[in-house]
Amino acid sequence: MRAATAGAVLAIVASSGCSSSSSPAPSSSVFSYKTPTVTVSPGQERYVCYAQTLAEDLQIDRFDYAVVPGVHHVFFSRTLAPEPNGLSECDVLFKTTWIPLFVAGTGSASMQDPPGAAAVLPKGTQINVQLHLLNPDQKELRVSATIEMHRSSASNPKPVGIYAFGTERITLAPSGPASVTYECTPTQDVLPFVNFPHMAVKKGQKPRITCSYDNTTASPVTYGEKTNNEMCFLATFVTGQAGDYGCIQPPDLAGDAGASDAAAAACTPTANSVGVGAPCTKGGNECAANLQCTSDLSSSAGSSGYCVLLGCSSSAECGANATCCAPPQGGGIQVCFPSACAAAACGP
Repeated sequence: MRAATAGAVLAIVASSGCSSSSSPAPSSSVFSYKTPTVTVSPGQERYVCYAQTLAEDLQIDRFDYAVVPGVHHVFFSRTLAPEPNGLSECDVLFKTTWIPLFVAGTGSASMQDPPGAAAVLPKGTQINVQLHLLNPDQKELRVSATIEMHRSSASNPKPVGIYAFGTERITLAPSGPASVTYECTPTQDVLPFVNFPHMAVKKGQKPRITCSYDNTTASPVTYGEKTNNEMCFLATFVTGQAGDYGCIQPPDLAGDAGASDAAAAACTPTANSVGVGAPCTKGGNECAANLQCTSDLSSSAGSSGYCVLLGCSSSAECGANATCCAPPQGGGIQVCFPSACAAAACGP
């Protein structure tokens, strides 16, 4: 077992895990998201996900969760790449295709957005909750968790998004303590409303994040999404932007596709019939439905990028002059890239 004494992506548990004795609003203004009942055997640990596709538009300005015995943490997100709808096992720490909406730890928690701000979730958005379940008792547990979401009445709310600090360059030597540190310079003012209520990072300042670990295994531990990997992120909620942004040190690789050759990193694709390769800009929402802009997917990317499809299973889904492959920094997620932009490092 490894112990991470600081950092890690679930640092946002501290932000949205604020206990609250207030009750959710009346049911007419609340959208309830309830998981099916999950059985946890004595001594068992499980990571379970429950995903659904929204049949209506939602604007949410408050999240409430009442503690459930056996739930170690709750990670509620919208997905960039599709997850299996319904209940499924998801033995991961976190996925880069999960955009956090709300996180809770071992206690009841609430998160209230600032006045006039809300998480905007259009019809067709897939939402997903991950439950980390632990049963230390001798009796079987039957667990179901509910997240109550208060509908915003704002006509045009400010979007709520994530701004993260951290690094993806992690290699921990076997059998001993270790730490990683990254100092970055944000290109914008960062004014979180949760995590550290009085924290403010001005453009040009250099915050530093350090994560400390104790690798008690006999093998090296590297960055990744699986439960035998590690992460080092401090994520904060901010208003005025949708999606995720940040000041994050990427893997020691070049290019959006993990390219190690200059040709792929500097490609100039054109759009095909699916929309893969179409030009786009960070936060511009120019890509076709179900596609994402590379500039929105990488905190180290520039303001201009091109459209890609996340979660493909074969190149047949990608259209002409595009290929389905898994970039090294994507945690195994396959992406439709323009063929000219997918280097050899982007494997099957």
